[in-house]
Amino acid sequence: MKATKNMKVTKKYCAGLLERHDLVGEIADNSEQLVAEHLVEILKSADNNSRFRVSYDPMSYGTDDEDTWDLVGPGVPYGRFYYLNREDAEADRDALNSILREHFGPVTRQAEYTSDAHAARCVIDNRNHCCPACGSNEIELDESAFLGPVCTLRRGCSKCNAEWVENYVLQGYHDLRMD
Repeated sequence: MKATKNMKVTKKYCAGLLERHDLVGEIADNSEQLVAEHLVEILKSADNNSRFRVSYDPMSYGTDDEDTWDLVGPGVPYGRFYYLNREDAEADRDALNSILREHFGPVTRQAEYTSDAHAARCVIDNRNHCCPACGSNEIELDESAFLGPVCTLRRGCSKCNAEWVENYVLQGYHDLRMD
């Protein structure tokens, strides 16, 4: 059933969407549970180019608190729905993005930068990385991991909620001092 923004968004309609797109992720303690009332807010504040992303909570880094991953998107501020593992957060992100696609139809925007153009812009303007989807400088570093000489960064855009992965490779060293 494909709906449009003009369709009346009711709790009953949203409950049906939640039944068809089961949210399976286990939320963390003190997180709100996403219910039909929340989905009404989400659909009323979203459009056909809206999406949800997963954002690592930097406040939990280096503390005794457990790590959490937040769902961020239209009508959902940071810190409202959060999970103890990335996999559960990503599963619910995908379900919510499927709900948006069912309600609004396909995304109509195009990426602002190709992979090569994005890399070139980041190298040329090394002070400001940008979102490859919208070009915004409102980006966050969500997580980083090192595997041998490769550093992988998960990034997200605060403006359009795009997510992407950047890879950096160790190319060597210089200015070695041994005196």
